[in-house]
Amino acid sequence: MNKEWKILSRLSYLGKKRDSFIEEMNTKYGKGNWRFVWKIEDRYLQFKQAIMLYEVSYFIKIYEENNAWRKTFLKYRECYDNAISNIKSGLDYEIQESSSNHYQDISVRRVMFSLGLHFGNTSLPLMQIRHKSTDDGYLLSPGYMKFHLPYLIEKSDSTGWWEPDSVESFWQSNKFIQTRDNI
Repeated sequence: MNKEWKILSRLSYLGKKRDSFIEEMNTKYGKGNWRFVWKIEDRYLQFKQAIMLYEVSYFIKIYEENNAWRKTFLKYRECYDNAISNIKSGLDYEIQESSSNHYQDISVRRVMFSLGLHFGNTSLPLMQIRHKSTDDGYLLSPGYMKFHLPYLIEKSDSTGWWEPDSVESFWQSNKFIQTRDNI
C-alpha cells in the first residue's frame, strides 16, 4: 500500500540538535516514514532538489566574481565550516561527519569544480566558511550569501544568526517535516 506524505510541521534551525532530532523522529514515526522537505510555492522539494537551489546561489556569486574568487581561493589550501574533518566530504552533501550540517563548504567545492577553479598549495591556511569567520570565508557564509530567488523564501517567524534573503534564510524558512499518512 502506497501511503501519501502529509505535512507534520514547519521546522527551522537544528544545529547541534540534528542527531537527537533525527533519533526522536525515527523512534516516533519509524525510519523512512518521515522526511525533511523544502516548500517552493505550492510544492515540496526533497533534499537533492532543494540543495541544488542552495548551490545555485553559490554558483552565481562565484561565477559573477570569477577573477576575484580565483585569486582568493589560491590563498587557501581548502575550505571547511565547523570542523576540519568537513574536508573529507569533498563534493558529497550526504557526508555529514560533524555534529551539525555543513553544506556551504561542499557547495563551494562543487562550484569551483564546475568552473575549473582550484585552491592553492598544501602549505597555505584553510578557509573557514562561517558567519563569524575572520578570513575571506565570511563572504561565502550561507547566512551572508544572498539567495538568488529571494521571492521564494517563505515568510516565517523563524529568526537566527542569518540575514534576511540569505541562502540560510531560504534553507531554514522553507524547511518542513513530512510524515507518511496513516502511520
